Amino acid sequence: MYIQELEEELRNKKCALLCGNGISINFDSGFSKVFENLFCAHTDLYKKTKYDIKANDINFSTKCNENYDAICNELRTITKTQYNLIFEDGIAFAKSIVDHPRIYDDLKNNELLTELVFGKSEWTCLASLYDVGIKKGSSSVNIEYWTILIYFYFAIKKIDPDYYKFPKNNKFLNLIQIGYKSKATLSEELENEIHTNVIFNGLNIYFKMLFSLAIYNSGKATNLERCDKISKIDNKKINVFLNSFQTIFTLNYDHLIEKITGRKDIKHLHGSYILDKIEYVYYQSFSIIENNETVSCSDIMIGDYFINKTLYPIIAKFSSKLSTINKRIELEPEIITDETNKKRIETYLIFGMNIENDQNILRNIMVAFYSAKILKPKIIYAYCTENEKQEFEKQFFEVITFDQNMSDYARNINVEYIETRIILERFFK
Repeated sequence: MYIQELEEELRNKKCALLCGNGISINFDSGFSKVFENLFCAHTDLYKKTKYDIKANDINFSTKCNENYDAICNELRTITKTQYNLIFEDGIAFAKSIVDHPRIYDDLKNNELLTELVFGKSEWTCLASLYDVGIKKGSSSVNIEYWTILIYFYFAIKKIDPDYYKFPKNNKFLNLIQIGYKSKATLSEELENEIHTNVIFNGLNIYFKMLFSLAIYNSGKATNLERCDKISKIDNKKINVFLNSFQTIFTLNYDHLIEKITGRKDIKHLHGSYILDKIEYVYYQSFSIIENNETVSCSDIMIGDYFINKTLYPIIAKFSSKLSTINKRIELEPEIITDETNKKRIETYLIFGMNIENDQNILRNIMVAFYSAKILKPKIIYAYCTENEKQEFEKQFFEVITFDQNMSDYARNINVEYIETRIILERFFK
């Protein structure tokens, strides 16, 4: 697709923009260096964050607090070199699992692996973590994959295979065990569930706070003027571009698009930073406190796809119906379907998103088009490399596993491609 064709599409069709981190990195270099910023975020965590619980169940509060505090106390005096070794040991733990293919069979036979229709499972995330970690190093691993190791620890303990031993002197494993310190018990039903062990594990809670703080990028996520690339952005041109869309969805937590456009209707599919507010999601509050300002990151969904980005939001949504203390949560598929129907969206431009990690988004768009009965649906994918384009083409057809009518509809969605570079040159600079 040429840029003139995209401009014509924006003029004549009802279009939606769905953007990922690939848009934010154009405003500040820190958004592309999240892993590199983790240790700095770790040191700030003790001074600039607050974790709080408001639950009627004293065991719920005790379990969360004791497990989180155990991790914070363990890591309080750690050096940067020691900190980086945690993630190296995480890769070693992943290797110890991948090297035992019998574990895969036993986990699958015990229904402890979720095999999604488009080929994604906890195992594929683990394999990706290991493969990238071995070839490129821990800094290149998708930060959201690290929590999957917590799941595998408890899943392997459940099947207790006699042919596998956990690695010794492994710092990542040690933290998982320390994060399971609390003796407070929930209901018997919950205590026996692996997802409970993951959600309430202190390391999982710590990672949510840590990642939220690192991506906050020293306040740049909510303060456009502080971004180090803002002088290179043509504010007028990017405003025209962004305001051409009937609706904008973002996988990011930052407020950069709101700051640029002044729009209040940006749809954050995975939560966002909320200024000057303390919020509770599933009875827990995650807050960043900086310059006498409180920023809530309680509704941010970050971590592995299966528990932290799929199951946890469902639990959070359900808990919001049980207590008014909890913030009302909207699930990603509901937001996309409702907005597509309401705005009669005909075309989606996907910009700055790697489809490898977000196949579910593509399925949700297909379902939304079908539900809204859009006659001539179109998806335009902005790609950086030919490999990205080819991967999208492959994934597009692999995720089509609906019933006959809906699958036929999805296959007939018009898909076009445009280089990200062309969009940046035309609308950003």
